[in-house]
Amino acid sequence: MEAPSFDYSKIAPNTPDDTGLASRRPAIESASASTANQENNSNFAYILTGFALAGIAVFAIALLWLAFGIMQTAVSAPYMYDHMSESHTDSWDDYSDELEEFEDRLWDEYHGGHRDA
Repeated sequence: MEAPSFDYSKIAPNTPDDTGLASRRPAIESASASTANQENNSNFAYILTGFALAGIAVFAIALLWLAFGIMQTAVSAPYMYDHMSESHTDSWDDYSDELEEFEDRLWDEYHGGHRDA
């Protein structure tokens, strides 16, 4: 038995694939989409996307830089209460004379205002 032979020229046209398909079929238009060929040679969308992504990247780097600076400052800053016993020798006893003088003035002003009435 012989293998059957097929004549493919009758099945497929001799024209290259998809040549003129868009011109043979009518475009379907709707409010949100179209089947018409929408190719163009403009690179505007790619350029706009690149600038937007670059802006987002610069903003993210700036935020990371700011966070790093804040963390570095917080870690390396000397805290006042760490050296309180060394640097802070004042106490309320050192101001007892001024406090007593202030209390006496307030007492005199209070009693002086009531005597006039």
